[in-house]
Amino acid sequence: MSAHSHTTETDDAMVPRALQAFIRRRLMELAGLVLLALATLLTVSLASWSALDPSLDRAVDTPVRNLLGWSGAVVSDLLLSQAGLAAILLVAMLIYWAMRWMTFTPPARHHARVLWLLAAIMATAGFLAALPTPANWPLQTGLGGNLGAALFNAFRNLLGLLMHPLPATIGAATLLLVAAVFATVRAAGITGEGIVRAAGVLGDRRQEKVARGIGGLAHARMWLAGQLRRKRREPRMAKPPAPARNTPAQDPARPPVRRPARLPGTTAAPDAMDDDADRPPIAAFAPRSRDKSGTWRLAGLGAAMRAPFARLA
Repeated sequence: MSAHSHTTETDDAMVPRALQAFIRRRLMELAGLVLLALATLLTVSLASWSALDPSLDRAVDTPVRNLLGWSGAVVSDLLLSQAGLAAILLVAMLIYWAMRWMTFTPPARHHARVLWLLAAIMATAGFLAALPTPANWPLQTGLGGNLGAALFNAFRNLLGLLMHPLPATIGAATLLLVAAVFATVRAAGITGEGIVRAAGVLGDRRQEKVARGIGGLAHARMWLAGQLRRKRREPRMAKPPAPARNTPAQDPARPPVRRPARLPGTTAAPDAMDDDADRPPIAAFAPRSRDKSGTWRLAGLGAAMRAPFARLA
């Protein structure tokens, strides 16, 4: 048991690294050849498409004109009727991927590249639907097919809620074009280093200009991302509480004064504390009365002050 387990654990180590690299390279070349063959079949199918061939929505007894037979006619009709000329992007991307695999530099995250390719085909079809249809176009749909027409109409109607029809049409076409270019670059797995390396065939001076332009775009992207993160991290300033209306300011060190409830049908008596606040201390203990003019008089204050002098007399 132990000997068998030891042999199983050392099977990978017994294969030389050079042989592993050789097998890995051959598998990459095989994957590239498969993609290249698939792109070739799609090219032949699309190039030999005919409106008279049978398809999923058309049944005829005429002989098939497509070079790949009935299956080629069905596939080409499905691609052209749904995506229009955007089907060419599918063939071009398969050829590009095949070259990457055959040169041992495959794009990373293959599943993500496939999703980006689907998005690029949809955006390209939407942009092509915005272009005028030539008179000799054999299909009833536009250059972008049914899918492109639906996507373009959705964008145009959405922008039409905010602007006039002509700016909405131009804005929808522009947005779809930008989305198509961005999704195509993402699907191809093109990086800034790859663009600079490819620009080397134009000369050192132009390669330097391309490198500066890509560097500026990268810095602008980093700055914009930093600004967005900073705004997200900033705490939201709380609104100050609204001041209370018709309530007198109270001293926090002095407890609030509780006033007795007034019985219904009675008038409020004048509060001594409100009047004593502005009077001298002695006036607070003297009896008070109001005259006709509304001023306060101190009743008995003169008699109280004359009493000591009367005793001395």
